[in-house]
Amino acid sequence: MSLSRLEITPDAALRVRIAGVAARISGLSPRIRADMSALLRPFVVAEDIPPTPPDASAEPIQVEIALRPVGRRSDDHDDRADHADAEGWEAWSDGVCLFRSDVYDRLLRRLEWEVVARSAPLAREWVIWHAAALSQSGRAITLVGASGAGKSTLTVALMRRGWRPLADDLTLLDLRTRTLAPFPRCFHVTSGNMPGAMPGAMPGSMPGASAASDTPLIWPTPALPDYARPRAWGHAGDRPTWLVVVRRDTAQPTSLTPITQAQAVGGLFAATLHAPATASAVGVAAEVVGATAGCWELNNNDLETALDLLTTTLLGAAPDEMRPEHQMSAPA
Repeated sequence: MSLSRLEITPDAALRVRIAGVAARISGLSPRIRADMSALLRPFVVAEDIPPTPPDASAEPIQVEIALRPVGRRSDDHDDRADHADAEGWEAWSDGVCLFRSDVYDRLLRRLEWEVVARSAPLAREWVIWHAAALSQSGRAITLVGASGAGKSTLTVALMRRGWRPLADDLTLLDLRTRTLAPFPRCFHVTSGNMPGAMPGAMPGSMPGASAASDTPLIWPTPALPDYARPRAWGHAGDRPTWLVVVRRDTAQPTSLTPITQAQAVGGLFAATLHAPATASAVGVAAEVVGATAGCWELNNNDLETALDLLTTTLLGAAPDEMRPEHQMSAPA
């Protein structure tokens, strides 16, 4: 969709709090504000139209992003003073232009990414991993691995088996308690990571699903049909019970193999995106791994087989079956 002829209200703003960091997006049009509010709903603190007067007691804004329409021109045939033609929009922060976009959905994606990416590194009480995490009955599984290994697909599939999500791609560990907390950012879902979805299927149209309510996801805005949010989240306070390093080697069968703590620490350290200055990323990784019930490597070739291996092994294995000399694999 073109960005031209969006209603412009330069004073409209959206305030959010991400990982304890106060952020503000200003210069929004009503439509951009509405869609960004839907995307960031769990993080929204306040919507300002126009912004409220300065309050000395308010939390200081740590991240500020301002949108500016560019390439505007007057339209003699349109007497609505709050409309104008915009060739594109620019996003600015600290005097630097972050990006320019003339396509609406691209603007929303980049703006959502920028506010999250700029807030997370300022978190004071959280270690942040590039990982997915889910919980069930007070136990939590953390999935780390390179992009494309299938973490999001596994997350949605495990949700359909009764697990509650904590995160899809950014997992937060409370530095004080060493417990996990939900990070309710929208999942980026496609037909490739919607288990059972037919190619080209609309959101929610999985086999056996008669309505979108039959899926564990909701879609907050039609502007981004591939951004979905879980209907329910796991609770804060669970410690990481299992760590699974996910990979995808198409030449090998789907398998779930115990790994050493050293291997697991390496995988978790590599997944660390942020650790406060008061924490050692490798030290936290070693401590978390040392407290887990087991560390595994999953070769994620076949989804259903991978799910069966995870659920039967992690939820059904006896403690003496979680030693590195054991290996479970499925036939090629």
